[in-house]
Amino acid sequence: MSGKSEIFSSIPKVRSKVWLESAGAHIFGGGLAVLLENIKTLGSLQSAAKASNMSYRYAWDLIRTAENHFGKVFIHCHSGGRSGGSSELSSDGLHFLGIFKQLNEQVAVFTNKKFAELYTREKRNAGK
Repeated sequence: MSGKSEIFSSIPKVRSKVWLESAGAHIFGGGLAVLLENIKTLGSLQSAAKASNMSYRYAWDLIRTAENHFGKVFIHCHSGGRSGGSSELSSDGLHFLGIFKQLNEQVAVFTNKKFAELYTREKRNAGK
């Protein structure tokens, strides 16, 4: 094999990033989705921020930005005593996380299907 046909030996997967913007400002994306997922799993904003490789302050900023834009509360925080505080996703937080995950999955399916169609067409043309 040489030239153009070499690049068609296997079908690569498309990778993309999806995020929501409003007036040019980032309001919800993969970082916030990972953070919310970690809050759901770990039960603490501090632990979730650490697991998401972000500072506590940055994590709070992501949450506040989304909450302010949508006018919804995404997490409920409970201050704690000796055992520390806890955080949990609100029903709106769970709802928006679910929507974002579905959107990401559907975009991935669509882009990979579309790429495979285009790729196959080009592969046929390269063989001519």
